[in-house]
Parts: sequence; C-alpha cells; structure tokens
Amino acid sequence: MARVVVGNGGNGVEEVRNKQVIFRDYVSGFPKESDMQVSTGTLKLKLPEGSNGILVKNLYLSCDPYMRLRMTRIEGPNVFTSFTPASPLTGLGVAKVLDSGHPNFKKGDLIWGTTGWEEYSVITGLEGFFKIQHTDVPLSYYTGILGMPGLTAYVGFYEVCSPKKGEYVFISAASGAVGQLVGQFAKLMGCHVVGSAGSKEKVDLLKNKFGFDEAFNYKEETDLDAALKRYFPEGIDIYFENVGGKMLDAVLLNMRALGRIALCGMVSQYTRDQPEGVQNLMCLIYKRIHMEGFVVFDHYNIYPKFLDIVLPYIREKKIVYVEDIAEGLESAPAALKFEPKISNFGRTISRSFAIDSESGEMEMIKKDVYSFGIVLLELLTGKKQSQMTNFPNGLDGTLVQRNNHISSTSCGMYDVIDKSLVAKGYDGEIFQFLKIACNCVQPCPDQRPTMLEVCETLRAIRERYGLTVKDDYELLRQPEIAAAITTEPEIIEVKSQ
Repeated sequence: MARVVVGNGGNGVEEVRNKQVIFRDYVSGFPKESDMQVSTGTLKLKLPEGSNGILVKNLYLSCDPYMRLRMTRIEGPNVFTSFTPASPLTGLGVAKVLDSGHPNFKKGDLIWGTTGWEEYSVITGLEGFFKIQHTDVPLSYYTGILGMPGLTAYVGFYEVCSPKKGEYVFISAASGAVGQLVGQFAKLMGCHVVGSAGSKEKVDLLKNKFGFDEAFNYKEETDLDAALKRYFPEGIDIYFENVGGKMLDAVLLNMRALGRIALCGMVSQYTRDQPEGVQNLMCLIYKRIHMEGFVVFDHYNIYPKFLDIVLPYIREKKIVYVEDIAEGLESAPAALKFEPKISNFGRTISRSFAIDSESGEMEMIKKDVYSFGIVLLELLTGKKQSQMTNFPNGLDGTLVQRNNHISSTSCGMYDVIDKSLVAKGYDGEIFQFLKIACNCVQPCPDQRPTMLEVCETLRAIRERYGLTVKDDYELLRQPEIAAAITTEPEIIEVKSQ
C-alpha cells in the first residue's frame, strides 16, 4: 500500500492520513458493526516540542474479549474503564517508534503495549510498554503467545495454580488464544489435560495440534456434570476458568480436595443484563478449594522471566501457536461484533490485525527486496502468493510466518518446493534460494537485507556451487525479477490547500 502524504502542516513537518476505528457510543448486548466506524484524519509525523511521549506506526493490533466489556458503560471501581465515545478504540498491539521524547524509547524501536486502533498513535502514558528484543519470531506473536494472552496463560497456570506433575487439568474455552497455551504448558508439566470447545473442528485442534489428552464439544453435552465425571472420574485438580456460568457450577462439583481454580475470564457473562448465579460455592469450603481471580496487568513485572521460559519452547517447537491475522483496520468492526461463545473465549484462535498486507508497514520500506522475495517464492513453489496455503503439518499463519518456519528444516523445504525442481542435482542451491526469499519477506523491513546484500549472497552461492556468470545473467533478465529489483517505493503526495 502506498503511503499518503497530505502536506507539511505549514511548518515543514510532514502530515499523513491516519485511518482510525472510532467507538460511537456505549453498547448494550452484543456489539454491532454500526457501533464502530472507520474514519480518516490527519496526523503530524513529529511530536510537539518538549513532549515526553512517543509517536508510533502501529503494525499489529489484537482483538481481545475484554474489549467488548469496555464497550459497555462501566461504573464503580474496576480494573477496566469504558472506551470513550467518539474516540478511537484502544487495545494491545505491536508498533514501531517514529519519534520519541522519552529517554527509554528511541526512533526505530519495536514495542508492544496498549495503543490506538489507528495507523499512527501518539502515546504519552508508557507504563506497560515493552521493547521487542527478539525478532527471530513473527512480530505478530507479541499480540499473542509473547504478549498479553501468553503472559495471561503463564500467570494463571504457574503463578495462581502452582501445578504439579501428574495432576488433572481442565480448561474451558480451550481453543482460544489463552486456553491453547495453558493446555500446552500443562502437558509440558506432565499433567493430564482435557479441554472444552464448541465444535468438532476445535476438538480435533485441541487433541491433534495442541496435544490435549482429551477434549469434548460442550454443545453435545446435555449434562455438564456428567460429562466432567466421564473425563475426570477421579476429579479435577486444576481448572482454568474462561467462561463462567453453568460450566463453573459443574466444575465445582467435580473438583478434588485442595484443588485450584484460576479465574481468568467469564465471557459467557460479558453481555448479560443479569449475570448467572453460581449454586455450588459451598464446594469451596468443604473441599478446601483455592479460587483466585487475577488480571495479567498486575503481573507485568515477571514478563522477563516469562520470555526466558517461553521463547526456548517456541524455538525448540515444544509449543505450537495458531493465529488468525486479518488485513486492514476495515476488518475490525466485523471482528468485534460477533457473539462470544462459551467454547472459544470470544475468539477461536489468536486474532490480530496487520495494518497493511503481510508486513504491517504502510511505507513498504525495502519494497524492492520484498518484491524480489515474493517473486523468488513464487518461482520456487510454483504458486502465486495468494495460493501459498498448502503447507505441511497444518502450519497456519501468514505467508511470511509459514515460509520462515519451513525454511528452518530441509524436510519442510522439500514439502513446499515445486516437485519439478527437486532431485535434479540442485537441491542445495534451491534450499539456499528459499532461505534468501524468506529473509526478503521478513515482516519488519528492518529485518530484511538490502538488495546489495541479496546480490552478494547470490554471488556467494554461485561460487560455492560452481554456477556461471551466464546463469546469473539469465536469471536477472527474467522480466518478473528485473521488475522486482528495480521497483521504487511509491509515495502519493496530496498537497494541502
């Protein structure tokens, strides 16, 4: 997408159009698309003199269940506050610093924290913002497994529930962004794990992708108490609560003595005028159950410890993570309007928005490199970019994330490369080309090589494998590649009156 310049504000400071998702007014019941609107304003790409805030370009925004709660009128003491009508929505996101008046942040830093649902934001309250130091994983992970949902799962399971090997763990809304991680943490501890979900597809996901021991579709159970007794004949040691209502009541009957319950969310109650009552609270007393509510923002101090534990799990592929990334702020109202279900904690899987296609960058810095990478991927896979969806082991995510994953193993490469290119004596060269392509389409432009570095890498491959200069020349003469490596970033300038 082209960057749109609307003038210089009359003082030499560049102004850009800034697309925003505006919250119209407080919501009763389930949100509708009409409760929000996408509008476009303008913003100066320079902080006011003396500001101690930061100006950021938002790259990914996370769509989370608690946001629907904030669309209602919240009164009295509460950890959450209502959204402000006629103002942009706010939520967790990944951003790049464009200008800074704060000593802890500098231009070019990648960060995650609470930002506006807009293309650019000026942020003055910087508590709860974290610099992104590890860019060998997709940036979108910082709206999910390495962001608030991941830390929520970690805090609720390890800090609140104090798990032990061999214990019996039940997770409601288990296919959600938090639930899928709690289940995998529990399996790594050596626990027996069962999850509930709302469809056969989600149940299959829990058992076959996330490694749960068992899972069931709550919609097919007329008696939740009987269902839990079937899956936990000896009772439940740990319950990770995401939904509330009838499920919590049934769980209380099936908890073991000295069991622990982490109250993470109660999504089935968020839009009810009158919350459902819980009938079996006496179980807390005679079973000596510890039930604790928690909010992840109170535990941001352990984020470094969390990263030290979870990053190796990701790199060693001990944890898998499923994302659903929509493109563009225009997708936001539709995502927030759907009815929360007891099965999915408001989102089937981790859901976020890339502000722009693939990279999240409006400017498309190093667009020549990115375009070359796409062309090279298409040549090596035999597929157009839009067709690159069939990948091994049910791998999900964007084109960039899938290809970064498969490029790490030769087995993954064999599965994705066009079969007509394989086993002809050039597999080594082809694998090297695929790695170059994956580097060229990194989600953050700063992580991409320059075109000169690409050429130097190609030259090194030529020398290593004994290719000729003629081979290089013929490759670069291909129309698609020649166009890709000469494309300049497009800037559309709209003069202000």
